[in-house]
Amino acid sequence: MRGRCASVVLPVPQRNGAADGRHRSQGGTFNVLNLARQGEKYYDDEPAYTADEYKAKANWIADQLTDMDADIVGFQEVFHEEALRDVCARSGQYQAGTVVAPGADGTSGPRLGIATRLPIIDAVTTTVQFPPGLDVAADGLALPVGAFSRPVLCTRLRLDDTREVTVFVVHLKSKRPIRADGAAPDDPREEALGKGARPHPPGLGGSRAAVHPARGDGHQRP
Repeated sequence: MRGRCASVVLPVPQRNGAADGRHRSQGGTFNVLNLARQGEKYYDDEPAYTADEYKAKANWIADQLTDMDADIVGFQEVFHEEALRDVCARSGQYQAGTVVAPGADGTSGPRLGIATRLPIIDAVTTTVQFPPGLDVAADGLALPVGAFSRPVLCTRLRLDDTREVTVFVVHLKSKRPIRADGAAPDDPREEALGKGARPHPPGLGGSRAAVHPARGDGHQRP
């Protein structure tokens, strides 16, 4: 699969129920499934994209962005910001907008990104650590979970002359197991424990359950 995406219309409340000429903004979410530059490995156990594979993936993502025609798109699984900028440029959707993926340098694992046509008021920031007092303890983990494995993005955008919106981009779901510190990556016992006895923390599981169905899995392609 090359990725999955969905978009929704963000309704803009109108004062007194009357139309005032202000348009609605459309937002989308897009898991681009390991978007990395050609020839560069993103995981040790995965081959790098060939030139043809990258071109096919980039063009397909660009086509989906064109179909979505969203003012704001949050991206998951971006390994290189350069690759995200490339696919957005191919789509022709954000020439006058902003496309960023903080920390997506190819060495920091999958990161989040955002593309928007709307003016950015505050710079895009990342949040890694939970606020003090919000550590989540989980059975089977040696230490409480107090950080996001995928740093959350946040920014504020201007909708029009009078209204602003705060946007978060998150990636809370992962099928990869959580292993104990120092465990061998190919240890079958640790693999089993990671998927069973050491699942993702229950506190985060509730959040995933609330968020995941709303996203949808539109425009899928094998």
